[in-house]
Amino acid sequence: MARRGKPDVAAALIMTLRYIAGDRVKNNEVLKAITGANHGPDWNDWMLWQQAHPEVKPFKGFDRFQADLFAKIDPNFRVFLHPGVKHEIRLEEIVWGGVKKDGIPALTNPELISAASADYLTQNELVFGVEINGDIRAYPLRFMDWHEMFNDVIGGVPVSLAY
Repeated sequence: MARRGKPDVAAALIMTLRYIAGDRVKNNEVLKAITGANHGPDWNDWMLWQQAHPEVKPFKGFDRFQADLFAKIDPNFRVFLHPGVKHEIRLEEIVWGGVKKDGIPALTNPELISAASADYLTQNELVFGVEINGDIRAYPLRFMDWHEMFNDVIGGVPVSLAY
């Protein structure tokens, strides 16, 4: 790859720094040769470099490479990456968040209590407040930190919030 000298493989090499055990020093040498940058074997530093260089486009077929790699983490990830389909975001910036698909349960149709009964909340605690058709709800930020999403029906309207 270094002799080939084209930076179109940079995205794949950067992904290997995070997901594939191997010679990180050699990987960095190739990245340095094809990009002119030197960020050592640190995946995060290379991701920041990649984000700052949208002109460096991945090779044709990178979408399939990425889908195959993520499917090794969890086969269910294939529902998110479709090779050959035009994407609105840069595929090389998609990274695994650390859990398998559906590994973080949504807060779905939670049991509700009155505000007066929520004595575990402090005066300064942040909540996501929603009011629809006179139906008022508050979803504590600390609950959303854990669930990252809620699905509920508020005022007769189905509502989802991703946090």
